[in-house]
Amino acid sequence: MTKNNYCNSLIVYGSWAPGGKNHFLVEDLPGAWKKGVILAGHGSKGDDLHPGEAVKIEAWIIEFADCTAPLFSEEWEKQKVLLYERWTALDTKMGMHLVRTAHSWWPKKAKWWHKEIKPIRGENGQQVVNMYVPIENFQYLKNLNDSPSPEDEDDIKKLWLQQCSGEKNYDTCQFISLIKDCTLQECKEMFSKLPNIDLFLDKLSNLYQDMAYNTGYLLKQTDDEFYLYVTPRPEQKINSTQASSLVKREINQRCLLLEGQGLHKEADLLKNVTITIGEPPKATSSTKHTEDAYEMATEIIQDATYTLNEDWQYYLLEACYGITANYEVRDYLMGDFYGIDYDFSSNYKLWKGGWHYSIHENTCYLFQE
Repeated sequence: MTKNNYCNSLIVYGSWAPGGKNHFLVEDLPGAWKKGVILAGHGSKGDDLHPGEAVKIEAWIIEFADCTAPLFSEEWEKQKVLLYERWTALDTKMGMHLVRTAHSWWPKKAKWWHKEIKPIRGENGQQVVNMYVPIENFQYLKNLNDSPSPEDEDDIKKLWLQQCSGEKNYDTCQFISLIKDCTLQECKEMFSKLPNIDLFLDKLSNLYQDMAYNTGYLLKQTDDEFYLYVTPRPEQKINSTQASSLVKREINQRCLLLEGQGLHKEADLLKNVTITIGEPPKATSSTKHTEDAYEMATEIIQDATYTLNEDWQYYLLEACYGITANYEVRDYLMGDFYGIDYDFSSNYKLWKGGWHYSIHENTCYLFQE
């Protein structure tokens, strides 16, 4: 979870509300306070808020009068800096015993204001904005991820260095474009000091050799051809005979994987699969025993991704997935870190060669998109 540093509203309650002894902490915020209500857990009273929605608590909201710029406008870019600085300063001012999170608020005019019924989400003027709560009662908010400053949010290499040094702790999704937006040389500079990284860098070099343009990047750098993810290059295409050989090799590996787990019946089902060139049927098969056996092997492989030992490996895992938005490339690059003896190169070569496969009943359909 990450704090929202671009929110333009704040909820207060208890002693931080207008007239309260701690309101001085927020009284210099620009805008008018509006009275309303929030929901909280049993035992909530005054400043002592608890998680839940059992009771209604009187609360006020302020919308910052100096932060009304339309999203993604030139004014918005300036406003982002203002909001980031305001929330950072307010976090310090409110103290270590409070943590900022998103919470729902409803205005006083809501139909249920004086009734013993719960408000309906998304109706009656509900707003979900920032609010401070006691961290003692909200332990699950204790280790929130950091948010990059507006000046740094597009400098992904700087964010990576901050993450690796321990200076910051960002969400893994922050690094989804870490590799695809960099050259191989930039990647080597960022990753070369990580432990046991040589095999990864060798495979990454293979990927760049196979897919990079003459600019050195995996994605085209021109505005007229914009792609979110890397796709196979036409010159890397392989024929159906080569693709069939790779699929057989992949299925054999999965059979061995299942046998290693004592799943001999499932392995035998996969061994008897027939490979056919062509699109898979659109209708769902009535018997899925072979498909289930294949998925069991997939689950074993995916479970191996949870055996990563270092935090940076999970961030790198996200970056590898972000290259193509598929598991073929991710597992090929990261497989040496998994707790499993498996060669992921067959699926990578199939993807690179422009082929896909899908198992239906006892047939493996091998096709191109």
